[in-house]
Amino acid sequence: MIKHVATVVTLLGVLALARADCPGDINGSGTVDVDDLLILLAGWGDCGAPPCDSDINGDNDTNVDDLLLLLGGFGPCPPETTLGCGGAAGIWATGGCGRLFFESDPNGFLNTTEIIEEVFASNDPDGCVLPRNTNATFESYPVQGGDLIEVSEVIFDPQNGAGFLEDGKRYAGQTEFWFKYIGKVTEIVKGKAFYQLTDIRFSLTVKLPAWNPPNGAPPNHVAEWERFLTALRVHEIGHVGLYKQQHAAIVNRLKDTPAGLISVQGITEPLFDSDGNSNKAMWNKIFDAAGAVIKANPNFITMVANNEAYDAPQSAANPTGTDHGKTQDATLNPFPPE
Repeated sequence: MIKHVATVVTLLGVLALARADCPGDINGSGTVDVDDLLILLAGWGDCGAPPCDSDINGDNDTNVDDLLLLLGGFGPCPPETTLGCGGAAGIWATGGCGRLFFESDPNGFLNTTEIIEEVFASNDPDGCVLPRNTNATFESYPVQGGDLIEVSEVIFDPQNGAGFLEDGKRYAGQTEFWFKYIGKVTEIVKGKAFYQLTDIRFSLTVKLPAWNPPNGAPPNHVAEWERFLTALRVHEIGHVGLYKQQHAAIVNRLKDTPAGLISVQGITEPLFDSDGNSNKAMWNKIFDAAGAVIKANPNFITMVANNEAYDAPQSAANPTGTDHGKTQDATLNPFPPE
């Protein structure tokens, strides 16, 4: 895992050299020259395991199209301009897991995504970077009860339970996947803005219940709770791993690359007023378009599909399905044997 993280950092460092408005400058020297041409020729052909530096147009293949792009921009790069900088944040929540042992109707995957906050809109180009945080964090919510019968009611009650509600049922655990992105508008031509993604960050939050057994709680109930919580944690960590499998590929294919340069129609008003305040209506058009590009990325789609399969019932076609943790014993028995 440590080696993998180091590799990700290296790739990000290399890809960040190339500017979206000067794609032929592969080595980030500020000039498209023979050095860039040699890098392109050395990487000629199928990228294999993308991304690759020589693939200028982002089609996973270094070919004549990339060569023409490089030759068309031969010479000094144009001065870099930023007409505005802004980004947004969204959240993707998985289906919960950790049902009562007698619950037979599995919960569907909660696959709704929404933009939930404006990160910022600024005409300061130095603001086009987000704080780095890709580690999963664990949060707990307290539950009260003298035994597991009461605890189960507190978590799973459809009307007032503390668990996560979906389709009229409560689930004890949930993993939330956050993505934040930010970028700069480099040009606006006839109502079309060109927005370059400059930074994409992902974070994961695992939410689990916490029960502090009171004095006199039945020992078999305490033991069952500890077993259940361990299995529930294992299940949610599985979600974390599936997200992280695709994280680097999503970032590397979009950040500071032609694939992350988005044209947005319908920019009919300035992005900022005379006092420097952002025009939220225009920025929302840009943010919506950028979010759609991120979610349409093949690795993002794969990440979602893998998590759906992980929560789906086990079958011949889906041998690693967990049925929301059932195959991992992430089900709570409120009537444990003595």
